[in-house]
Amino acid sequence: MNENQLLALALQNDFDSEIAVYNNMPNHFFSLRFRKRMKRLMNVSGVPYWELKRIPLKKSITIALVAVILLAFFTGATLMIYRLCDKFRLQNAGEHTYLVAFDT
Repeated sequence: MNENQLLALALQNDFDSEIAVYNNMPNHFFSLRFRKRMKRLMNVSGVPYWELKRIPLKKSITIALVAVILLAFFTGATLMIYRLCDKFRLQNAGEHTYLVAFDT
């Protein structure tokens, strides 16, 4: 055997041992959480994952109605508080300022 054949045989043996080590490795199963995170990171389109998620029309209409009802409620409550607090007035009496509940 010449030198080239010995080198080829040594490289083939080394390659075979590396393949044997690789084939004997246990299979690893990644968790669903990890796979979802990697899927979001490797998103090819460049659009974030949360922008791709679609909300059904019925659910979005329900959310909009709840928001309008809450806005109307808070507006009414603010107006009621404003009208109730309007009865209280500050009056100056010399050096001191007093809060008078009702004018007589």
